Amino acid sequence: MKAVYTIIKWLVLISILSVILSFTNKNRKNQIANLNNIEIDYENFIDNKNIIKYLTENHVSFDNTLISDIDFVSIEEELNEHPYIKKAEIYTDQKGKVNLYLKNRIPYVRVINNSDDFYLDSKMTMFPINDNYTENVLIITGEFILTNSKAKKLITLINNNDFWRSQITQIHFIDEEDVILITRVGDQLIEFGDLNNQEEKLNNLNIFYKKVMPVQGWQKYSKVSLKFNNQVVCTKK
Repeated sequence: MKAVYTIIKWLVLISILSVILSFTNKNRKNQIANLNNIEIDYENFIDNKNIIKYLTENHVSFDNTLISDIDFVSIEEELNEHPYIKKAEIYTDQKGKVNLYLKNRIPYVRVINNSDDFYLDSKMTMFPINDNYTENVLIITGEFILTNSKAKKLITLINNNDFWRSQITQIHFIDEEDVILITRVGDQLIEFGDLNNQEEKLNNLNIFYKKVMPVQGWQKYSKVSLKFNNQVVCTKK
């Protein structure tokens, strides 16, 4: 009897839940959508007005539209096509309020090469510069190849270190085997050489900055070369 009672109890609960869900779904189908909130994690390039304009241009509107008539998947896909958006999520509450959450691409470096001028995020994905705002990030010039894993490593080493990120403003690729660093303090060129032994070269440069520059001064040398193994070779002005 106890087992039968348990089964009956669960059947009653399931029936009640089914009725509630059916009622809820029926009500939601008749609800008018209302764009409630747009949350953007990085707003330097696009804000709420830009997003509403983008949706309107792509024939997406929530005005006087039933929740049941909205294709949320298609809207997410449309938003994900925007060059500044990395991932879009859309969800509604029980009152029909529509909420958008946008995770945007954040500039990691800026590549300026011939007629090209664009940003890369930390995953090396390209996206366009913005006419209204310029992000202060590491500049890449010269014969930079996007698929070069060693170049990506150097960019990461610089950007992930507070000192190098503040000191090095530009990486210029003469070619794949000859790289120059441009610094914020001092006007000397840093001949980095090829892209091998990157940590060792940066460590040698760091020691040079800490031990030599305070004594000799930042303006004494026109060039500092890291091309040679475990050496820092300087050229006086």
